[in-house]
Order: sequence, then C-alpha cells, then structure tokens
Amino acid sequence: DTLDVAIGELDRMGRLFERLLVLGRAREPVRPDLHDLDLRSFLADFEASCRVLADRRWILAPVPDAVVRFDETEVRGALLNLVDNAVKATSDGETISVTARVDGPVLRISVEDSGPGIPESERTSVLDRFWRPGRGPTTGTGLGLAIVSAVCQAHDGRVEITDSELGGACITMVLKDPDGGRP
Repeated sequence: DTLDVAIGELDRMGRLFERLLVLGRAREPVRPDLHDLDLRSFLADFEASCRVLADRRWILAPVPDAVVRFDETEVRGALLNLVDNAVKATSDGETISVTARVDGPVLRISVEDSGPGIPESERTSVLDRFWRPGRGPTTGTGLGLAIVSAVCQAHDGRVEITDSELGGACITMVLKDPDGGRP
C-alpha cells in the first residue's frame, strides 16, 4: 500500500513538473510554430476528442469556414486546459460549449460551461501561476489558465473571462497571427 501511494505521488509530481515545463517554454521568447489550418476540421477533431473526457452535454457551435494560422500543438493544449477546467466545474449531464469566431485578423475561440463561474474579482488573478478560483479544495495545480495566457500572448493575443450564457464561465482565447497576416 505504501509503495502504491508513493508511486501515485511520483506520478502526480511528474505531471506537475511537465506542466511547469510547458509554462516555462510558453513564456520563452520563441516564436510559435505557425501553420495554416482549416478551422472547421481542427475544432471538429478537438470536440470529438473532448467527448470522451466526461459525460457532459457537448456543444460545438457552427464554425466559420476559414483557414487560420497558429501553432496547432500549443493552441490545442491550451484549449484542452480550458476544457479540463470546464469539466472540473461541471457535473455529469451539464453543458460545455466551444465556439469560434473570426473577426478580420483575430481568431476568438471560447469554452463556456454551466458550472459556478469565476467571480469577477478573481478573473485577473486566475491567469497567474498557481492561482485557483476560491482557493478551495481542488485537484488542480493552478497552472492551466497561466499556460493558456502564455499561449495567447505568444500569438499576440490575450485571454478574456466573462460570464457564460450557460450560467458558468466563458473563457475566450483571442489569437492573432504574430506575422501580421490572417489569424
């Protein structure tokens, strides 16, 4: 039993270390590995992957027919962090929605949920490393949104946090093509 506990803790520490490395790499002044991607295909594949994560009501809003330019690996990882947070904030059968909008040179991808939301007073702080809303008991490390923020900044963008029409939080990744082209 002691060995199982020790191995479990080592696994947990290894995952934490990996997330810290991702955050550290995201904050380095290295340009993202940009590629042109079909937004509809990217988000359809992403949403299909999310469906196996939890028993939720998954919604993928109609996606614009657009080719976008971003670092697929980094953006997908950041979106997975947002979905992971949404899963933790909701229960079986509740709703998680993914939407995308292209506004000229700007791509906006939002993940929203029907959970409790993020208090307005904490919306800036949750982007800091190790911060967790409410600071209550949780299994999270407080690195997910810091990683999302770093990925957005690498794409000349930002994170926006608002209330969701579903009742919880709506977190939007705002991305621009760092080379000044289309998103």
